[in-house]
Amino acid sequence: MTKKVVATLLAALLALGLFCLHVSAAPSAADMAGLAPYELTAEPIPDENGAARLTFKIDGLGADMPGMEPGDDIHVKLEYKLGAGVWEPYYDYGSFEMLEGFQRSPGVFQFRFAWVLGSEWDGVEPVLFRVYCEYMQGGNVGTDIISGYSNEAIIGVAGGGETPSQAEESTLLPKEPRDLEQPEESSGAFAISLVFLLWIGGGLLLLLLVIIIIVVISRKKKRNA
Repeated sequence: MTKKVVATLLAALLALGLFCLHVSAAPSAADMAGLAPYELTAEPIPDENGAARLTFKIDGLGADMPGMEPGDDIHVKLEYKLGAGVWEPYYDYGSFEMLEGFQRSPGVFQFRFAWVLGSEWDGVEPVLFRVYCEYMQGGNVGTDIISGYSNEAIIGVAGGGETPSQAEESTLLPKEPRDLEQPEESSGAFAISLVFLLWIGGGLLLLLLVIIIIVVISRKKKRNA
C-alpha cells in the first residue's frame, strides 16, 4: 500500500511540475520588445472623410519565439483616438493574416483605416493612431504581454494652426519609434502570475516533504518488523 501511495504522490508531483512549466511558458519581455511596431505614418485618403492609409514596420513577425506553445500567436492591434479622447481598439489581426493580407514588403505593413463614426469628423480635430503586438495563448486569448507601442501618427490639424504635414515635425509625431514601456495592466498581470507560480512552488515543496516523510516512516516500519 505504501508503494502505491508513493507512486501516486510522485505522479501528482510530476503533473504539477508540468502544469507549472506550461503556465510559466511565454515569450520574454525582451523577445516581445523586439516586435514593437515602428515608423508608423498616417496618410489621409482624399475624398474619404476621416479615412487614412497607415504604414508601419515590424521586425520578425511570424517567426517562432521561445516560450510559445502550439496554437499560440502574436496579434497586431491598432488603436485610435479623437483629439484628447480615450484610445479605442480598431482592429486585431493574427500574424498569418498580417503577413498574407497587409505586408507590402518584408517587415512593412499597410492598412486602411475607415472612420468608424460616419461623417461626423470635421477634418480638423486630430485623429491619432498607435499600433502594438500582443502575445495570444491558444490563438485568441489575450495575455497582456505586449511589445510596447509604436510612435503615434496623426491626421487632422495637430494644434496651433499646423497642417498635418507641418505636424510631422512636432512632438505629436516622435521620430523615436519604439516605446517599450509596459502598461500598468501588464505589470499587474505579471505580479499575479509571479504570485501564482510561488504558490505552485510552495505546493510542490510541501508535496515533496510529505513524500519524504512517508518514505522515512515506511523504512522505520520495515526495520521494526
